[in-house]
Amino acid sequence: MRKKRVVIRLVGRCGNQLFQYAYAKAVALENNAELWVYGDANVETDWKNELKGFNVSCNFKPGDPLSRLDRYKLLFASKDPERKKDPERFLAKYRKRGFVLNYYFYPPKVEIKSRRILLMNVNEQERHEKADEIRDILLREITAKEPVPYSDLFTPEVRQHPTVCVSVRRGDFLSSKEKGLHFVCGETYFQRAILKAKERIKDPLFIVFSDDVEWCRQSGLFPQDSIYEKPGYSIPQKLMLMKECQNFIISNSTFSWWAQYLGTDPNKVVIAPSRWKNQGDYSYMYQPFWILVDP
Repeated sequence: MRKKRVVIRLVGRCGNQLFQYAYAKAVALENNAELWVYGDANVETDWKNELKGFNVSCNFKPGDPLSRLDRYKLLFASKDPERKKDPERFLAKYRKRGFVLNYYFYPPKVEIKSRRILLMNVNEQERHEKADEIRDILLREITAKEPVPYSDLFTPEVRQHPTVCVSVRRGDFLSSKEKGLHFVCGETYFQRAILKAKERIKDPLFIVFSDDVEWCRQSGLFPQDSIYEKPGYSIPQKLMLMKECQNFIISNSTFSWWAQYLGTDPNKVVIAPSRWKNQGDYSYMYQPFWILVDP
């Protein structure tokens, strides 16, 4: 008999893709199933499938896993289930057929009859909770396939200091399209975060990573001995270099989130903005040991 399979379609960039992978991986392990990942270009966008650069354990498939009938069902089923007269019965019917809107969040947990479990909507809160449950697996798998040039930044002299990864997200957050949802962690935030880091960490050395390194250099925000990422790193290489630091000042981005999450120093200090987006409750993004700074 053909083995069960869990199917996801990638949406978003690397940070979001890693969350989707972690969530689907947990579902696949629970069901003793293969994991099939679709989205060479996020199916509907031109964003690259960054998972292929990591040592993840899944089957990459081209194209779109959804047939025309699937897309019709997705359009119908993805409407807010809580608006249905009997949402649990509604969700249970789709779950039984292998079209799963939220795998863990909504009861009842009826048996899935289909050999294919299509995770049509990866609930953001669920995906964060499941990452912690399989963290040991993720630490093994979310490693770069290609060699990482650690010596570019982490010389013997640098390793004598407690290092702080500073993640500065600008880029698309500055666009008019994103401004309504996201805010940009600007000068005030980084000034406050650096002061907080100096209070908590003795003799810290800041290593700055950004999609706009030149702006960071010219900003005057960072101490003179700060180190800046070099050009040309792939996304997996960059994430590996970031997580090599002992401590973190992160921006409100999922890529920043993963850098600190993959960091393994047991005494790491993580400083984060106290607000994640302009609207909505994003408390699930925060880990209990983080130090929050008003941005």
